[in-house]
Amino acid sequence: MSINAQEIVAESQFLSDDEFQKILSVVPNIEPECDEIYEDLNSNNWLRQVEVIKLNLNERKFYKNILRKIKANDGVSNQTDRTWSKYQKVEVQFNNSQCKFTGKYRLTGDLNDHLGKDGAIEHSIKVKLSNGRVRNITKFKLLVPFTRSGKYEILNVLIHKKMGFIAPETAMVNVQIGGENFQALFQEDISKELLESNDLHNGLIIEGDEGYLPLTNPKIINTKLITNEYDNRIARDLLDLVSPVYLNTNKLSIIDKHYDVALAIDFLPINSQNRFIHFHLLNLALQSSGGLTRDDHRIVYDRISREFFPIYYDGHHKSGESVDVNFIFTESQKDFVLSSLNKINIIELSSLLKDHGVSFENNEIINVINEAVIFLENAKIPSTYKEHKELLDEFNEETYLKKAAKKIGREVLVSWKHNENELKTCSINDDYFDCELEKVDSLFFSENYPFHPQNLNDGLFIHGFYNEAKNKAYFAPLQINSVKLGDSGTVLEHTSNLEPKIDKANKSIFISRIEVNNQTAQIKISGGTLNNWKLIVEEDANLGYVSQEGNRASEFGLTGCITFNDIKLINMSVKLGKSECEDAVHFVRSTGNLNNLIVHDAKSDAIDADFSKLVFNKSHVTNAGNDCLDLSSGFYLL
Repeated sequence: MSINAQEIVAESQFLSDDEFQKILSVVPNIEPECDEIYEDLNSNNWLRQVEVIKLNLNERKFYKNILRKIKANDGVSNQTDRTWSKYQKVEVQFNNSQCKFTGKYRLTGDLNDHLGKDGAIEHSIKVKLSNGRVRNITKFKLLVPFTRSGKYEILNVLIHKKMGFIAPETAMVNVQIGGENFQALFQEDISKELLESNDLHNGLIIEGDEGYLPLTNPKIINTKLITNEYDNRIARDLLDLVSPVYLNTNKLSIIDKHYDVALAIDFLPINSQNRFIHFHLLNLALQSSGGLTRDDHRIVYDRISREFFPIYYDGHHKSGESVDVNFIFTESQKDFVLSSLNKINIIELSSLLKDHGVSFENNEIINVINEAVIFLENAKIPSTYKEHKELLDEFNEETYLKKAAKKIGREVLVSWKHNENELKTCSINDDYFDCELEKVDSLFFSENYPFHPQNLNDGLFIHGFYNEAKNKAYFAPLQINSVKLGDSGTVLEHTSNLEPKIDKANKSIFISRIEVNNQTAQIKISGGTLNNWKLIVEEDANLGYVSQEGNRASEFGLTGCITFNDIKLINMSVKLGKSECEDAVHFVRSTGNLNNLIVHDAKSDAIDADFSKLVFNKSHVTNAGNDCLDLSSGFYLL
């Protein structure tokens, strides 16, 4: 019988803080004056602790950069063009404490709505703490409230969180700079800490590379995760996967003659579309600008589930034009969003908003939700949808690029992958379209792939412009070897050098090696429910992979020889012999109970579990090269 998280907590006897401190080999080095504030910032009291934030910075440089930005007056610009946005040193004190956290800050935000007035912070800034954290937050923004529609940004954040979407922690706070007090929106930055708090890790974060509409490219903003050949391949492939969304959004903006166009999510991989449909219906209903546009959108890619997840960011409630739905949705998808909105407890939400520093009358919240409900009840796919889809087909390479260059109003140099060893480069202006093919080394599209921010002055590389030139996705060798287990949607994937023998009558899976080679040998089991199943890996199967320096995972982005993810396990049994992976058995966002788990001779960790709720009824580990058991961020009963 499966046990849920509440039962785990009820039955578990956790160590007290004092007991835990006694067995610590290393005591955290915290300054005495920081002891209390550090504890509060990392507890549920953190909201009260950030009500007042004092910034000790060089005021002369702060105001000089603001003036430099006003003088530049670039409008929306690429990050590489922002001469006014350089990091400076800062000390941060929370809630009038004597504890000082060191870090750095810079101005953030393109347009002049980030200039404060009427008591707001003088300019929106981004802060990076170097020796502390607010709860689990090390990077945050202090924004001019107006630029995010003030208190309505907090309302939207909390509604998104209640509906299970990723949204950054946000609160209204008071900021002190040089003895003056200002109001600002505290908002968590889109970073790994936000992903980890939403049960994702090592996710690649994507946004629209701004400054050259309508040639907006998807770009990866946490490129520090791309450290080796395996990461490079995964990053390139995910940009190929998501590029049709941005390319077709760009084309639709030309057809519609609109700046703010919601992402064309019809062009996402099918396994991610459902959550994006819910997300975009919600944002259209809540009157986020354009339903969240290509430059305001943030997306994270999870390399384990191989799915994209939307992140709520920069909603601009009621600050843009209302737009039509530009994607296909079903009545059941619409009803899901409607039902979720109607379940929101107004009294509870009002109390949460007060905790986050803003006050709403109940009728204000009710009006926002009622307007959203009315929108959804009347939402339908517009008659122009089919017409626009047909027009997209007319946008061949030359037509699209000519119209884009005309919109930009200057000569544009663009290039893209034509095939494995050719780069196509075109110079475009109002009166000419000149292209040439350049032979390139076979490594050009791997080692030199442009993950960095791009700009018009250096020329643009358009990701995934030719379908014919796209790679087969990095996970294709696993995906083509997939087998359905049971009738609940569970899928077993494996490398081609392995063979699964499935005894459905006895609910048993036997994994054997059918080809002896040095290639990666891994198994991934995901989705649905496995009830009373057994997985036995033969002794000579030799699961494993050759790891690269600086990378714990295989070329498939998996650290487990056996990976269970997004699955419910009931009385599951697993037996695994010698293995050569970072994790012999890896559970990710898995729930349920393991009846018997046996792992022998693991190269590194024998059992690893992340973001899971699991009961290990019986476990047996021998000869683990590192941890016998590695648990993080979940509920576990052993």
